[in-house]
Amino acid sequence: MSGNTLTDNNENNIMDTADDPRVKTFAEIIKKQYQLPQKQALRDSRYFMTFLTTNDLLEEKNFLQLKNLAEIKYLTQKQCVVLEEELQINTTKPEYESFVTSLFKINAKTLSPSFFNNSFIDPKQIFFFQESYPQADQIALSFVELCAAKSGILLDQEELTQLYYSYLFNILNEIPINIFRDKVKIAIDFSQGAVYTKYIYNQVKQFDNLNIVITNSLSNDCDIYLSNIYDPLIKKRQVIWENPPLAEDWAFLGDVIVDVKQKKYGKTRDEETK
Repeated sequence: MSGNTLTDNNENNIMDTADDPRVKTFAEIIKKQYQLPQKQALRDSRYFMTFLTTNDLLEEKNFLQLKNLAEIKYLTQKQCVVLEEELQINTTKPEYESFVTSLFKINAKTLSPSFFNNSFIDPKQIFFFQESYPQADQIALSFVELCAAKSGILLDQEELTQLYYSYLFNILNEIPINIFRDKVKIAIDFSQGAVYTKYIYNQVKQFDNLNIVITNSLSNDCDIYLSNIYDPLIKKRQVIWENPPLAEDWAFLGDVIVDVKQKKYGKTRDEETK
């Protein structure tokens, strides 16, 4: 199913379920159907059980029967250490349980012989995530590097790309966006009055997924000043909308946010390595 030929070398990567009645029953069926030796039928049946489990088609308790369970747990733990150091969090806390569980499942699937691509995301779209979520991107790349080094299966570039997406989306789905350091603080101040300023505020909130913080006053830690009047005394990045914003104005603001995130995260990382 995944293009792999099962051999004795796969014994450490498939379910340790030779005594499972489901495995025995299926082994008997394929033994008769395909005239297989008993050993091969059992191995194929265990492989199929591994495929169903690691692709979330069977109950979670079956993961405990993986012969390489310790290896999967070790990889997951190393990746959690990377995440904790990068975000200054503790993944043993209840709020991160879903993230760790999903990470474990990704690793269990990747380190099994039943691993195959199940995503059709264009590799060219990686550039969007690298720009929009620079810190999550770096964490996902670190996860891929650790997994590839641990995997006994040689992963091609397409598989590595899809693995990157699996890690990245798990990070973005399960880790609160406000924990990441690459947040951008935007000060909004329009002279048209409080009602108009509130309208702009609510519209800018649509960029929340880019990890922005909106304030109504300028401060030293602000990154972008959004107004209808340019102020030469303000040394922050200024985005000026003299008229109600059009589509191109929103696109420009998005570009400025991404640019600030890139520079801020890059500067932070450079400072940490000094």
